Amino acid sequence: MMQITRGLTARTVDMDEARQAFGAYEWAIVHMISDMQYGPAAQVQVNWEELIELRAFSADGELHVYEDGDGLTAVMITEAPEAKESGRVLVKRRAMKNGKSLYVKEYLEPDEDGQAVTVYARLFAMA
Repeated sequence: MMQITRGLTARTVDMDEARQAFGAYEWAIVHMISDMQYGPAAQVQVNWEELIELRAFSADGELHVYEDGDGLTAVMITEAPEAKESGRVLVKRRAMKNGKSLYVKEYLEPDEDGQAVTVYARLFAMA
């Protein structure tokens, strides 16, 4: 397990664990060879054989599956309560083509000059 910033950790998981974990997330964006789907995770049908990239997310975490040089890699990001309480999280809203909004959390840390920089950004909601 790797700590990204205060209260935010990442760990690589195998594809079996990623498949099982997918249903625990509220929202998903899935890019497959023959289709792209997004919305409530319970309504998204994943063809794991055609998967190119997947992002499943909820308020407290994210599953990101992506292609790398050796096939698919799956990473689970987990947010602990101290990340929310740190005061170093910026929430942004992005408009989608269908009129809905995608919400992103940016986790901030000071750089060597004391300026706030984004050390990680993750999806957490859709509405």
